[in-house]
Amino acid sequence: MKTLMLILSISVLFITIGCKESETAAQAINKEASRVVSGILYTKDSRTDTCFSYTPGWVGGPAPAAISCEVVPMGILTADEGANRVVRSIHYTKDARTGLCFAYTVGWFGGPTPTNVPCETVSKFLLRMDM
Repeated sequence: MKTLMLILSISVLFITIGCKESETAAQAINKEASRVVSGILYTKDSRTDTCFSYTPGWVGGPAPAAISCEVVPMGILTADEGANRVVRSIHYTKDARTGLCFAYTVGWFGGPTPTNVPCETVSKFLLRMDM
């Protein structure tokens, strides 16, 4: 009987430790997600009225992602010099194979970071056509 109680006690101990480690892992994941989200900035390219989310300071550049301006409260659009630099670094192109338009930047340590944008928002003077 003592052996059975010892085995049960050890089992409960391992299960409890496992739960605490799982909770700790979940807390770490939530903390990381919160850190990422809190670092996202939003800006608008006035040339196309396209809004972008981006994270400054990441290796390779900001990698902006096109988003709907309707979901971004006007009060959180960033218009400082850093945001202006991001907007000035955005180029637009159209893929002749699909007819899709993309905004992209070229990272410091990598290739372009394309994000799909509506073609009707991009002036033909801004498009860099692929050949």
